[in-house]
Parts: sequence; C-alpha cells; structure tokens
Amino acid sequence: MLKTIEENNRNLLLFLLITFLFSWVLWLPSLLASIGLIKPLLLYGLLRIVGSFGPFVAAFTLTYVNDRGEGMKILWTRGWHYGNWRFLIISIFLLPIISGLSLWLAVLTEGSQFPELRIWDEYIYIFIDFIFFFFIAGPFQEEYGWRGYALDKFQSQWSALESSLLLGTIWSFWHLPLFFITGTPQANTSFFNFTFSVILLSVLFTWLYNNSHGSILVVMIFHASNNLSNTIFPLSNTNFGFLYYTFALDIVIAIILIFYGPKRLSRKPRDQYKFEKFNI
Repeated sequence: MLKTIEENNRNLLLFLLITFLFSWVLWLPSLLASIGLIKPLLLYGLLRIVGSFGPFVAAFTLTYVNDRGEGMKILWTRGWHYGNWRFLIISIFLLPIISGLSLWLAVLTEGSQFPELRIWDEYIYIFIDFIFFFFIAGPFQEEYGWRGYALDKFQSQWSALESSLLLGTIWSFWHLPLFFITGTPQANTSFFNFTFSVILLSVLFTWLYNNSHGSILVVMIFHASNNLSNTIFPLSNTNFGFLYYTFALDIVIAIILIFYGPKRLSRKPRDQYKFEKFNI
C-alpha cells in the first residue's frame, strides 16, 4: 500500500513538473516580448499554442512510461466516449445558462442596456467557435492531463472535494504567465477572480467526471462550453455580472455537495469507471 502511494505521488509530481516546464518554457518568449525585453515575432504566438499542450504531453508521456501502448489507448479512448448522456447534456448547457442569467440580472439591477450578443443571429458561428475552443483554446490540450490523469491521482488519496480544490489551485497557477502576455484572454484581468472562479469550476469538473465514468470527453465539452459562454455573454462589461455568476456557481455546488456528498461527488463508487463500457 505504501509503495502504491509513493508511486502515485511520484507520478503526480512528475506530471506537474513536465506540465509546468513544457508550458512555461514555451510561453517564455511571448512573456519576454510582452514586457519589451525581446522583439515580438509570429513564432512566439505559435509557441504559446504549443505550450498549452503541457498537460496533454505530460499525461501521455507518463502513461506510456508506466502502462505502454495499452495504457495510452485507454487514455485516448476516454476522450471520445461520454459515459452518461445526462451529464453530457449538463456539460453543454449548465454554464451558458448560468452566464446568461447572470448577465440578465446584472443588466436588470444596474439599469444598463443589454449588450449586443454578436452570434445570436449567426448560429453557424456558435458551432465554429465551439470547435475552435474545443481543440485550440484549452479543452483538448488540458483535460487529458488535468482530469484524465491528475484528478485520478489526487482522488486516490483525498476526497473528491479536496482533490478538486487542490487541482483547481494548481490549474489556476499554471495559467499565471498568461496574465502578463499581450493578447491572451487572461491579460489585464484579475488573477484573484480567475483563481476563485477556476477553483469553483474545478468542483463541477470533478462532479461531471466522476458521474460520467471518467469520461474525458464530457469535461472537454464542459471546458469548451465555459470558454464559449465567456464569449457569448460578456459579464466583464457589467459591474455585478461576475458577482452573480459566482453566487450561482456557489448555489449549484452547494446543491451538489448536499445530494452527492463531498467524498465522491457521486452516488456510486468510482470503481475505476468501468472502462469496458468504452469498448476498450
């Protein structure tokens, strides 16, 4: 048992080390260019995109080292099966609903004009933006690592809630260089607000993951839905939008904790997620 815990901790530490080194080293040129120490080049933007694959690279590297090709096959396949259709639907619509209601409440209480929603009458762009966010803006690059690899390691020793809080904090800190790089979504925003939001969302990620038999697809879609919601509903253009959004997340999380419990955030044991359901 002790050996298993030590091996788990070693793999988790290696995962974080590879993830941070891979991403931060490739983001460094953009950071140096943004603060004026070197000349900006198009190459730096490409390196920034590649650097976002840090969690993906770490997860598959360590999976290959420990479990070879079969382990990589299982990890990859979990990204293309949803496990539980109810939680797939939730992953798509939960955050757009919360964001839309938060924006509506902010406009109502502030007495301001409802902002123009660019893509309400351009439905095709919703799909295009979703595909972009899915493959380029975080979900595909990150979720194979954060949820598909690291979350299982955390939950083998800590409760689902504790694991969510720990992983959410680390996940937020990984983004830190992006707050100083010109042109990123994080630039000129509050790292404190971002961290608080990410930690709350991390609980929802774990809840979705644990109730969809460890489906990485579900959490990737949830991640993409979150990014798309931020684009469709500009809460940053209001004074109280983020406050309402955070309050709504708190209510949803409280309900989940009451009905599912903090230990597993699920009514059923994790039981290694029954990968046979994925035809692996």
